[in-house]
Parts: sequence; structure tokens; C-alpha cells
Amino acid sequence: MGAAAVEAFLAHLAAGSRNYVAWFQAGWLNWKAKSNLAEAEEAFYQAARLSSSKADLYHAYSLRHLAYMQDLQGRPAEAYDTVQKALHVTSNDHDTMYDAARYAAKTGRERETLEMLDKCIDLQPQTTHYVFRRGLYVMSAALRQGLASLLVHRTEEGRTKARRHIEAWQSAVTAVQQAEKMAECNFNVPTETINGAQGAAAQIGFANYVQAVYLENKATTERNSLIETATRALQEKIEECQRTQVTAKQEILKAETVAKKEVQIALTNRDSIDSWVRRDIIEAEEERDSRLRVLHDVVLVNYMIKKNCISFSSAIESAYNWAFGMAIVSVVVFISLVEDYTVLSLIMVGFIGFLAPIALSAIRYLKAKAAYKAMERREVSAVNATFDQKFKAYQQRASTAEQKLREVPAASEKHVLEVRSKCENTMKRAEGHRKKAEDALRWFQAHV
Repeated sequence: MGAAAVEAFLAHLAAGSRNYVAWFQAGWLNWKAKSNLAEAEEAFYQAARLSSSKADLYHAYSLRHLAYMQDLQGRPAEAYDTVQKALHVTSNDHDTMYDAARYAAKTGRERETLEMLDKCIDLQPQTTHYVFRRGLYVMSAALRQGLASLLVHRTEEGRTKARRHIEAWQSAVTAVQQAEKMAECNFNVPTETINGAQGAAAQIGFANYVQAVYLENKATTERNSLIETATRALQEKIEECQRTQVTAKQEILKAETVAKKEVQIALTNRDSIDSWVRRDIIEAEEERDSRLRVLHDVVLVNYMIKKNCISFSSAIESAYNWAFGMAIVSVVVFISLVEDYTVLSLIMVGFIGFLAPIALSAIRYLKAKAAYKAMERREVSAVNATFDQKFKAYQQRASTAEQKLREVPAASEKHVLEVRSKCENTMKRAEGHRKKAEDALRWFQAHV
């Protein structure tokens, strides 16, 4: 901002502005741009006055800068009183507290100076580095001695606290290693976290206060990270074992469900095949009976035709034989008249000649009847053999379905037993790992 702009801005404020932010900026400009401490003091005063009802950071910073302007103008007592008002607004602001310590030192308040510097060290450990260099402007020998004692005390205190936290870090490392053995798993803790505790313990003996605070914070952070990592790893191990057990139970239920389904399918197939077989057997029996009836009718017709033919032929032959017999009888009678044969012998010869054709016809008829009976038996046997093969095939299908129905439950039960045994072993191992992890977690939480 140029000089003309600064003057214009300040002239605008002189007109009676009640904007405390603008007055604060005017004080800053009068101090930094114009080096006019009196006007800067007045501007900071106006900013503090106008912001008193807000009591915000602008109010605190206005009071702090007002005190600084008073101190620069050689009025440390006024500066002390003014900065005390700022401390009521921001009691934990390091810079305000440090300014208050300086003003207390200038006004001879040595004990108060040391108390405020002690609070400054709590707020910013780096205060120990520049407390002598940035100076308190007026420092008596007693104050210098007290400040030196304070720094030594804070350094030893910082080392002690850091050493305690580092030991807690080392204990956490040991506890993590023991928990890993108990849980039989690796927590994947970074190597620098495991080995860093030894290095920090070696540094603490010659560390200043700031370094001690750094080591303390590092030890706390690493220990908390270690505990969090180990706790999370154990909890994940427990959850993993629980998931494994749940999965194993689900596998058992799945195997049992599949086995029941396979048995049901086999039973349904068996019932379907039995229904088909019964239907096919009934149809085959009906077909066989039908063919046997047809065969019987055909054989009977052929037999009757043959029988009638034989009867007609026999009648013709009988007539022929009768004529032939009568001829023989006539010849025999004629011969008997000439020759001296007895009449009885001649009659017997004629009777035999008369009966011989009739006997031959009867023999041919009986042979024909026996032949057709045999043919009927052969045809019936062939039909029965054919359908017996069909019946055996149907029965084989039914037997195969029944056998499969017996085999499926056995195979399914065997598979279920195998799955159950495998899953139960898995569940048992998971339960063992889970208990170890839970024991390790309880032990770890009790020892960190």
C-alpha cells in the first residue's frame, strides 16, 4: 500500500469510523508503514475499545499490540496492565503470554515471569531455544539464575517423561511379540516401529527439552500405533475365524440340502419309471393276449380246413375201398366155390380188406391233429418268449431305478459325512485359533 493510500485510509478513520477491524489495520499501518508509535497506540486503543463487547481475537490482539506500543514508548508498567487484559481473553496464546513475561520482568516481577515462561514452554517447547536469545530486555542475575534452573528442571522433566513413554513403547513392542506368539499370527508391524524404541532410548540421555518432547511424542504415537495395529490384527483374526466357522456350517447345510434334493430326484425318477414299466407291462400283456387269440384262431381255422379235407378224402377212399372190398369178397366167394377153402377164412380175408382203408384214414387224421397242436404250441412258445424278453427288460429298468434309489442315499450320505468331517475339522481349527486370538487380545490389553 502506497503512502497516499495509507494517508487516505487513516483520514477516513479520523472521520469517526467505528469499525474495530479498520482501526486495528490503521494501528498496524501507523506502526509498520509510518513508524508512528503514538498514532499506532491510539489506533490499537480504539480497536480494543470498540471490540470490547465482542471479546474476540481482534480484541485480544488489539490489547496485545497496544501493550507493545506502550512498552516501545518506555511504559512497561502500562504495558503489563494492558497485556493482563489480553490474557483474560486468550489465556492460552503463547505470544501474548511471552509478552506478559517480558513486561513482568521489566517491572521486577521475577516469580511471575518464571511462571509465565513455564506456561510458554508448555504451550511451545521451542521457547527454551530462544528465551535467552530473544531476551527479556531487562534480566537481573536472580532472574537469569531462576530461568536457568527452570530450563534445567524442564529438561530433566522432559527426559524423564520421554524415558517413561519410551519404556512404555518398548513394553508395547514386547507385548506385541508375545501376543503374536500366543495368537500364532503375524501383525505386520513395521520394522522401524519395532526397532525405533531402542534408538530413541539411546538418544534420551543427551536430548534437550525440545528433543525430549519430540521423543516423548514419537514414543506415544508409535506406542498408540503399535497397540492399534496389534488390536486390529487380533480382532481381524477373531473375525476371520468366526467367518470360517460360519462358512463351514453353511457348507454342511449346503451338502445336506443337495443330498436331500438328489434323493428326492431319485425317488421321483423311480416312481416315474415304475409308472412307465407298469404301463408298458400292461400294454405288452394285452398285445400278447391279442396275438395268442389271433394265433389260436388261425391254427383252429387251418385245423378245421385240414380236418374237413381229410374227412372228404376219407369218404371217397371209403367208397373206393368198399367197392374194392366187395370185389375182393366176390372173388373170394368165387374162389371158394371152386377151391376147397372154408367159408370162415374167406370172410376174414374180406373183412380185413374192407377195414384196412378205414384204419389208414384214421391214422392220417390223428397225425394231422397232432401236427397242428405242435405248431400251435411252438407259435405260443415263440410269442411268450418274445414277450418274456420284453417283461425282463421292463423289470430290469425298474430294478435299475430301484438300485439307483438305494445307491443315491448311500452316496449322498457318504458325501455329507465327508463334508461334515472336513468342515468340523475346519471349525475346530478355527475355534482353536479364535480362542488363542481372544486370549492374546485380553492378555495384550491387560499388559499395554
